Amino acid sequence: MSEFLVSLLGERLVNGEKAEVDVQALGAKLSLVGLFFGCSLNAPCKQFNGSLCEFYSRFKKASEHKDKLEIVFISSDQDQKHWQDFLQEMPWPALPFKDRHKKTRALPRRKAKPISSSPRMFQSPTAQQQQRGEAWTAPPLFHPPFHRTGSAYLSSEAFVPDRGLFPWQEMSVIP
Repeated sequence: MSEFLVSLLGERLVNGEKAEVDVQALGAKLSLVGLFFGCSLNAPCKQFNGSLCEFYSRFKKASEHKDKLEIVFISSDQDQKHWQDFLQEMPWPALPFKDRHKKTRALPRRKAKPISSSPRMFQSPTAQQQQRGEAWTAPPLFHPPFHRTGSAYLSSEAFVPDRGLFPWQEMSVIP
């Protein structure tokens, strides 16, 4: 997973305290990465971030797989202050603001067009899926991934750790 993540995100991420996170070291211990594409000025992104933070906190406290999952925020913010303020609300690392141009490389593609609406959440392909060139997928606990109204929400099942739902291996590829 390490080489795959470095090729996708670069060598360093940053957390809310402005500390650097080594992508190679992070990838060595993970089996699943979630990419959260969003923007601080987007109300659905703010709402989704709250739900995702709650899920993440519960998962990291209670799951036997807590060290196997990480989320990476990839911002569409055009202003560094907005990006930094939003990042401080998150317990996971982010693509550095100066590297935001790399988001086009990380963005899953659909019929040669990027999926551009936000918020969006994708999980990394497994090592076998990477070798086969398979796409990123939407975790099944994120409905579908968003409600018609634009509000994002998580299934209550997401909050039940170790119920056979993680790692989320059986996914349908985003159409």
